[in-house]
Amino acid sequence: MRLLGSGGFGTVAHCINKHTREHVAVKQILKNSTSNAEYEKEVNILSSLNHPNIVDYRNFTVKDGAAYIEMELC
Repeated sequence: MRLLGSGGFGTVAHCINKHTREHVAVKQILKNSTSNAEYEKEVNILSSLNHPNIVDYRNFTVKDGAAYIEMELC
């Protein structure tokens, strides 16, 4: 895992998916930084988009007090 950036809602890291071995970007959103509705909205929007200039959504999980959005690494 290598940190790519951070902001008010969390961090983004370069990771490797354990199942597919694909290099991905994982956005960690701390639960206390935003409401469930806000990150669920982001996941719903990302998962519905399909365009060459927008990163592809891969997966969403909640674990240990944080939400994780897995996306294509650009």
